[in-house]
Amino acid sequence: MRAMILAAGFGTRLVPLTDSVPKALVQIKNKTLLEILVGRLEKAGFSEIVINGHYLSQQIEDYVRFLQERYECKISYSHEKEILDTGGGIKKMLEYFKGPKPILVHNVDVLTDLDYKRMIDYHIENKCRATLAVKSITSDRNLWFDKSMHLCGKREPGQFQDLSCEPDGKITPYEFCGIQVISPDLFKENDSIKFSSITLYLHQARQGQIIKGFPIDEYYWRDVGTHSDLQQAETDVNDGIYFVN
Repeated sequence: MRAMILAAGFGTRLVPLTDSVPKALVQIKNKTLLEILVGRLEKAGFSEIVINGHYLSQQIEDYVRFLQERYECKISYSHEKEILDTGGGIKKMLEYFKGPKPILVHNVDVLTDLDYKRMIDYHIENKCRATLAVKSITSDRNLWFDKSMHLCGKREPGQFQDLSCEPDGKITPYEFCGIQVISPDLFKENDSIKFSSITLYLHQARQGQIIKGFPIDEYYWRDVGTHSDLQQAETDVNDGIYFVN
């Protein structure tokens, strides 16, 4: 199995922690977010991992070398001279992979005990071009899926974007969880260098491509991009709700 880790962001919500270290190297229980994720991916059976970086990139590049010495899976680094957004970052990292097999894409600041293989199998069985991990949490920004979990739209504050697709039954809002499985050709076919992966998925869904959601409510999940969520993650680890090996 193959994976990408998105770690190029500035981590502005974690200032002052990220004044001197990139978000990927922020620690929980004396272990960086990046090592927690790499360790979990290797344990799940991933043999190839690519990590991107931009802000304080030299620190991430040096740390990738440290991880390569510590773990058996192949770990590569993709440097972004400028922020390429999620879609552009994914497209650039495809340089490190060959063949059409699906790739897991994971935000570095997401902690979860998700069964990655189950999600990849779902992606393959449903012949998806992209599969998004989602939770049934309502907010003013949601993706909308029909009863078959096909992507049908996106809601921004105060509005609803209709894709003009034919939904299968009731449309329900879900929150994207920062984890996705992609088919490489979906990004290779895009001519843009800098773009949002979600914008690409909405466009592809409008064209009739299979973009589906994969509900993960049964699993532990936490975005630790803020101080309060980082503190809660520490509490979850101390309480045995989430394990950092």
